[in-house]
Amino acid sequence: IEMKSSITGPARVYYDIGHGMKEKDSKTDNIAKRDVFQTLKFSLPTKPIQHIRFDPLTGTGSFSIRRIALFDNLNRLIQPIKLEALYPSKQIRYFKIKDKVLMARTEPDAFDPILRINLEYPLSLASVYPVIQRIKDNFFEKFDHMRKTLYVVFLISWVAMFFAYADLKQN
Repeated sequence: IEMKSSITGPARVYYDIGHGMKEKDSKTDNIAKRDVFQTLKFSLPTKPIQHIRFDPLTGTGSFSIRRIALFDNLNRLIQPIKLEALYPSKQIRYFKIKDKVLMARTEPDAFDPILRINLEYPLSLASVYPVIQRIKDNFFEKFDHMRKTLYVVFLISWVAMFFAYADLKQN
């Protein structure tokens, strides 16, 4: 999530993997009070996600969001999320998308402002992670094979040098 904030504090993403929004099913990153966009990163599970909730601030303030997207472990873009998929759920007084930036302001006494992300269908990252894992496994498998091959070549070279030396010594 690329956002800027008028206050410093934690931002939190909750994800529902089938048993509601729970504290244990959430990730936190910190946002600093700055007038420039910052990138927040939240690791999501491979289990299918039914709903996503974003708590951008923990108090009264304003914030802007320029981009939300899903990336894999190799930092490749999987799917952008349109800003229009976000909607205010609690303690958000002002909410507007203008020039591809979502601008929002909380209510004056806000302590837990909430945005919801409307998913058209359950989100599953499971199909992405096995591919990445296979790439990693294949690399280590090839590396291990190359290491064993090098060891055998090295051993045969030593044996050949030993016999060559022994043959030279006899002559």
